[in-house]
Parts: sequence; C-alpha cells; structure tokens
Amino acid sequence: MENLLFKGASTALITPFCENRKIDYDKFEELVNIQLNSGCSAIIICGTTAETPTLDENEKEELVKRAINICKNKISVIVGTGSNDTLSAVKMTEKATDLGADGILVVTPYYNKTSQSGLVEHYKAVSYATDKPIIVYNVPSRTGMSISLETYIKLQEIDNIAGIKEASGNLALLAALIDCCGDRYKYYCGNDDIILPFLSIGGDGIISVIGNLIPKKMNELCNCYFNGDISAAAKIQLKYTSLINALSLDINPMPIKYAMEKCGLPCSKCRLPLTEIDKEIKHRIDIELIKLGLTA
Repeated sequence: MENLLFKGASTALITPFCENRKIDYDKFEELVNIQLNSGCSAIIICGTTAETPTLDENEKEELVKRAINICKNKISVIVGTGSNDTLSAVKMTEKATDLGADGILVVTPYYNKTSQSGLVEHYKAVSYATDKPIIVYNVPSRTGMSISLETYIKLQEIDNIAGIKEASGNLALLAALIDCCGDRYKYYCGNDDIILPFLSIGGDGIISVIGNLIPKKMNELCNCYFNGDISAAAKIQLKYTSLINALSLDINPMPIKYAMEKCGLPCSKCRLPLTEIDKEIKHRIDIELIKLGLTA
C-alpha cells in the first residue's frame, strides 16, 4: 500500500486532568493547538505518555474526536489502539478508523505478553480492522517483551503495517532491520536521547516525549537533519541531553508533566497508580530547566 505516514517530528501527547482527575478537555485542546503551531508533522493521541491504560473507552473516543477536529487536513493524527487483549485492540482500531484517524499505533501485548508467532497473529487481527497505515510499537521496558528481527521481517507480509516505532534503544537492531527491510517501513525513534543517531542510520522521524515541552525544537532538529545541516541538529540534541536524561529518572509521564507545569504549559498531575516524582528528581529537572532558560 502507499505509505501515508509522516516524516519528521511528532509528539506523544500527555492527557491533562482536572483536580478530580477527570480529563480537562479544554487544556487538551490547548495542547493540541500548541503542537499544531509548532510545525510538527503529526500528533500521537492515546499513546504511552497519555496514560492510556487509565482511560476508558468514552474518554479515548472524545480525545480522538477533538484532536481530529483541530488537526484535520493540517497534520496527521495517529491514535494508539494497542492492548494486551487482541479483541480490545481490534475494537479500538475500528473506532479510531471510523473517527477519521490518519494512522494507528499498536504496542505489543503486555503483561500476558505472547510468543513471536502470537505477535504476528495479533498484528494480523488488528490489520483486518482498518485500512489505515499501522505503526508497530516496540517498547520492551514497558511490555516485558521485544519484537525480534525475524518477526519484523514476517510483518512485512501485512500490507497496511507501514511503520515501526522502536523504543528499545537498540540501534544495532534498528540497523539490522533497515538493512533487511529497507524502505518497506517508516522508522520512528521512541527514545529522545538517541534521536540523531537513530535518524543517521535511516530513521524517518521521532515520536517524542520531550516534544510536549519543546515541540518547536524537536521539529527544528528533524528539519536540520533532513535538510543536511547535521551540525545544527547535533547541537540541538546535545543541548537538551541533560534535560532528557533528567526526564527519564522516573516513570513517564510523571517527569514531563512536572516540567510542563513548571514551564506554565497546560498540564496536571497523573492518574493513579502514577503519583508525583520525588523532591530530588524535581530538583534535578529544575536545574536543567533553569540552565536552558525555560524557567526563571
């Protein structure tokens, strides 16, 4: 199928909540507009950073509707529909497709996990539920399992699997994957600390967490790289490396939400079971934000 996915920067958007932990849809729309005005190529709704396991079906549907209403015909809206239950993933994929999503992000099953052959069957089932391009999402630190190179090669047989979000941090796997599969897939970096190395061996873009805080800079990094200004791209990557590292000191999205709140962006605390980061990590993030001139 024709590859209809994006190239360049995208953000895995957080979900803002009110004091009673209901979704603050007004703040959500503010955040979508911030992304839209940053020049990014796409926005990811209901991904890991959105605390999606704590969202019910009605909340997911409303978030998707609002994002598509704002972004339609402007930037791509990619919707996370993954689950450890294949039937649930199929149902959410059908719903996102009906609502007008431009693409579907499907994480590997977690907790009950599966074998590599089970992964292939899982993605086949999801692919039958949509005519939209699918991004396979590999994040073993969250799911307890990883997609093997052999499985990635088998997944090529599923026509509408068009992209891969690699968040394993394994550049050797990525290099082998691109060597074997070439331009059959689009390749997206899921680790903010290795964006430039990822792009340099054939990556097509990023699905970023820190993009919630500095979307214009993530867009600039990608644009510099794809326009051939590798030095400028490297400067951006290195400039924000210490902050990226600080944001990885606790469970995502707890640190990025704290940083956004400190910078005056529409944000909130997390839903349980996620809580607040401890004082030491807050202090580390505060130092990096001040160094970068993001807060006083």
